Amino acid sequence: MHEVRKPKLLIVGGSSLLALNLAPQFITDFEVYLGSHLMKVSLQGADTVTLNFDDSSKFWSSLDSIKPDLIVNCIGLTSVELCESNPSLAFFCNAEVACWQAEYARRTGAAFVHISTDHLFDGKQRYYSEDSVKNPQNQYAISKSQGEDRVLEAYAASLVLRTNFFAWGTTYRESFSDLIIRSLREQTPIKLFNDVHFTPVNAVSIAEYIMGLTAIGKRGVYNASSLKRISKYEFGRALAQRFGLNVDLVIPDKIQNREDLVNRPLDMSLDNQKLSLALGLTKCTLAKEMDRLFYDERSAWFREVKVK
Repeated sequence: MHEVRKPKLLIVGGSSLLALNLAPQFITDFEVYLGSHLMKVSLQGADTVTLNFDDSSKFWSSLDSIKPDLIVNCIGLTSVELCESNPSLAFFCNAEVACWQAEYARRTGAAFVHISTDHLFDGKQRYYSEDSVKNPQNQYAISKSQGEDRVLEAYAASLVLRTNFFAWGTTYRESFSDLIIRSLREQTPIKLFNDVHFTPVNAVSIAEYIMGLTAIGKRGVYNASSLKRISKYEFGRALAQRFGLNVDLVIPDKIQNREDLVNRPLDMSLDNQKLSLALGLTKCTLAKEMDRLFYDERSAWFREVKVK
């Protein structure tokens, strides 16, 4: 009897925080490859491969060594300030490399998932849908918007997920939720904006959305978010409550007090109705997403990630 071959999943940007949260969810059903360039990591159950980003042909050749059935693009230059000061680098990381992957997927027939952002709008309304008109306010948002456009132009069958996630970080990369939890456990007050709103989701849920949507052949843009629009300050308080930490250490602040920051949208909340209908979801609540974070700390997989 021949052993059934597992499909191959390549996560590009394999050392990123999102990639390392996605990978463990796929290991049972896929051969998982973490593709990176400068930083190489070791994660049990996944293989690490070096990708060449010198140009598109060299990049495609490095992918040919794997021949993935599914590619998930987690590469992104996410520092808004760095993108603003270096727009060409932002374009390369957030648009050009994404397009290379879409073109490769179209040529080989692989499924392709591109991770986008909730940062694409002017922030003057609530609950942006997939059909809302994009109006990027900074170079980060412009480059991510270009990434979406170039991906879908290169390969119409691509799946684009707009999201804003929280997750457990690693020894070398702290997440937003890590920062809050660490500060509160150290009894250190933390200021969070009460005038910036979003609809965050646990990275583990994103893995489930990818599996669900690709299994039924969905394409185009989907919002991957929780149901509740919440401020960064409210998020911090909710996280403190879930982890049994001192809520009073979460201090309200306003983004207008931070003159050092590049202009950002004040409201990035997403409407996830399209996703919910496609997958039959009924409870994408923030409380559920935080429960996952709470219980996943026991597995402590993120402490096992090693830099090679």
